[in-house]
Amino acid sequence: MVLGARPSMGKSALMVTIADHALKHDVPIFISSLEMSDEEILDRFFAKRMGIDMSSFEEDVKRGKISKKTIDFMDLTAEAILENDNFAINYSSNIDIDELLLVANRQYRKKPFKIWFIDHLRFIRGDSKLQRYEQVAKITTALKAFAKRNNVDVFLLSQLSKDVVNRKGNKPNMADLRESGAVAEDADIVMLLHRDSYYKAKEANREEEEIVEAEIIVDKNRNGSIGTATSKF
Repeated sequence: MVLGARPSMGKSALMVTIADHALKHDVPIFISSLEMSDEEILDRFFAKRMGIDMSSFEEDVKRGKISKKTIDFMDLTAEAILENDNFAINYSSNIDIDELLLVANRQYRKKPFKIWFIDHLRFIRGDSKLQRYEQVAKITTALKAFAKRNNVDVFLLSQLSKDVVNRKGNKPNMADLRESGAVAEDADIVMLLHRDSYYKAKEANREEEEIVEAEIIVDKNRNGSIGTATSKF
C-alpha cells in the first residue's frame, strides 16, 4: 500500500492516525521512521490521542501554559503507547534496503507485526551503481516480497512530483509518484492525499484554516473499488 502526497500535505499525520487506529484494535504494528526521530513520531501519537495541535502545544509548553491535568494525561497516554506490546518503532536515517529489511526481520522474529509503516521511500538507499528509478524498482520489489512472505501489509509513504503544483486544480494522480513507475506497479493500493485549502491559502498568501477538509484519493485498488473519501484534517 502506498500513500503519496506533496510535502506538508499530511502524509505522516495520516500514517499516525491509521497506525493508532490499528493499535486500538490490537493489531501489531511496526514503524520505520527514516526522517523523523522516535520522539517526533511519538509526539504525533500523543497529540492525536489528546486531540491537540502539536505546534500550538509546543508553544504552550515554551510559555509554561500547560496545566497539571494535561501533564497527567500526557503521562497516561505515553504509558499506554510505550507499554503496548503491539507497538514497535525504529528510527534509522540514511539506510539502504538491505539494512531496512534486516531491521524488519529482526523485529518480526521478536514480535510478529501485521502492518509495517515506512516513512518514507525517498530516504531508502539502493544500489549506488544503478539509476534511481532502477533502485526504487528493486526496493519496492523487495518490500513486496517481505509482505508476501510474512503476510504483512506494508504501508509505504512516497512523495509526489512537482507536476502537481503546476497542474490546474493541483489534484494528484498515480502518475505523480516520484522516482519510478514501479512504485505504483508493485502497490496493491495507491492512496493520494490532497488539501485544496493548502494551495488556495498559499495562493492568497495567508495561513490555512486550523481545521480543513482533505481528500484521500484511492487511485488504485487491486481487489476493490477506487474513489475519493473526504476527511477533516
